[in-house]
Amino acid sequence: MKKYSYFLVMFIITGCGPGDRLVFRHPGEVRVVDQHLCIRSSPGDHLSYYSLSYSADQYQNPLAYEDNIDRKFPDTCIVADLKKTADYNLLYIINGIKYRVDFIINEKGELKNKKVIK
Repeated sequence: MKKYSYFLVMFIITGCGPGDRLVFRHPGEVRVVDQHLCIRSSPGDHLSYYSLSYSADQYQNPLAYEDNIDRKFPDTCIVADLKKTADYNLLYIINGIKYRVDFIINEKGELKNKKVIK
């Protein structure tokens, strides 16, 4: 009986399953084309969610957000008014895989990826 109790306690303490399913762990890729932020995708890909936020409001209010969508390649660009020297965070789901991109738009208007925290 002690073995079963020990197992039950360890199961509860460590949690069940492979971890938090809400975490966006995979590093994503984006590029800026005119006033569009384009998510890297390939033929057959389906974009079902995205949320773009930035540092000017401490990432509180999304600049762009869509959920429960079915955008197919090549329609994976987002209209966004990107400001220079601001930090941005983009979360998105393609084909059920959750991606995260942290980036900055430098003084020249170029996108620079930041280190992804895992």
